[in-house]
Amino acid sequence: MHRLRAMYREFYSLLQNTGFGWNAETNTVTANEEVWRNYLQ
Repeated sequence: MHRLRAMYREFYSLLQNTGFGWNAETNTVTANEEVWRNYLQ
């Protein structure tokens, strides 16, 4: 249960960043290449 909470917090934090969104059709996080590049740096 602790790991699930941690994963949810990480996921929620990701979606709070500007440029990230949620695609309800594919159930995936969406962002353009530049947003991902900046986030991963």
